[in-house]
Amino acid sequence: MNMGKRFLLTLLLCVLGSTAFAYDNPRWFNMPISVYAPKTAQGTTVMNAYRAWQSASGGTVRFLYRNAENLQPLSNITIQFSDNWISGKPYSITQKYSMFSERRINTKRGFYYKQTITISRNDRYGKPYTGNQLYSIALTAAGESLGVKDLNLDLDKNKVTKDDITALNSVYKK
Repeated sequence: MNMGKRFLLTLLLCVLGSTAFAYDNPRWFNMPISVYAPKTAQGTTVMNAYRAWQSASGGTVRFLYRNAENLQPLSNITIQFSDNWISGKPYSITQKYSMFSERRINTKRGFYYKQTITISRNDRYGKPYTGNQLYSIALTAAGESLGVKDLNLDLDKNKVTKDDITALNSVYKK
């Protein structure tokens, strides 16, 4: 194989490898990440969960909090609520990626562009969650929205753990 073909093959493998890596470890490209939640008690609970992640991360992740409805379309993460479970879970996350690197949209291949997080106000039987249970769900959803995988939903969870931060750092500090 001549030198030119080897170079092209090596270049192709590097490009394909980095693309796969980006999709295996999705994360936000720029900080702060803007988070919109409605002006409600539940919205405040979710914002407090994001504040807990920011504080525990030691600056790895930072957020810009918004609750004015006109800023919702400009936000990276939009929080909304449902009275029912979503696909058999107390929350769901819909993610959008952009395939192109354009500075004006602060994203590139494999990085989150926008997310919508829908959180149920009620358990699977229709009984409203307590404030503490909703906070536990919000902590888990916030971690997943940052790219932290394999978080177990624990309705008694009331803080971001050292293991959570280790997982977060494995996503953002490579």
